[in-house]
Amino acid sequence: MKIKKRIEKFFQTWPGVIIYILFGFLILYFILGSTNIIFYVLLIVVTLVVYKLGETDIMAYIYLGIIAALLLNKALGLGFLLNTDLPVVAVVSDSMTHDSLVEKNHYQFIEKNLGYSREEIDSWPIKNGFLRGDVLVVKGVTKEDLKVGEVVVYDIKGQDTPIVHRIVKIEDGQLTTKGDHNPSYDPWKPIKIHGKAIFVIPYLGWPKLLFTQIFGV
Repeated sequence: MKIKKRIEKFFQTWPGVIIYILFGFLILYFILGSTNIIFYVLLIVVTLVVYKLGETDIMAYIYLGIIAALLLNKALGLGFLLNTDLPVVAVVSDSMTHDSLVEKNHYQFIEKNLGYSREEIDSWPIKNGFLRGDVLVVKGVTKEDLKVGEVVVYDIKGQDTPIVHRIVKIEDGQLTTKGDHNPSYDPWKPIKIHGKAIFVIPYLGWPKLLFTQIFGV
């Protein structure tokens, strides 16, 4: 009984809460195979709320609820509603960051090489780019319906992580993309398009990125 009470007391401390969260990450990633950032964030938020309320004894039920939600998502899912197999994606690079280089690498490059005016460029969706660690909501779309200026999520040959870059040219049905922060066109062509980004949620992807960096998966 003393050992049980010590364990219960430990999990009412911050180290215990961190272990709960890491344990939940391991379940989501290695057992359930989830790559949906929403569930990782949900796990963190709910765990912290429960800790603040002092109801750590119901943590197991919360984890069961998250697992149930994950299974429901696989069955019905956000992907079904948005017509894509990748409804949310965490940004893992700085290629769309708007900083001091954006004037040269984005505006001047597009104006000089493609003839678009600054006003036209600023009329494009997600005109201010996004940061590493942000999360994008993705809507499925056919290749024929894509337009210049839209931010598209796609796969390339030999890489598991999808690319999230802007379409800067469409010629004979072929897409040319470019990161706003990058000084040149992408040297590759999409082999599979998941959809276009329609909304940016700042910072929401950092828990997943940190977990990936720590565990190397």
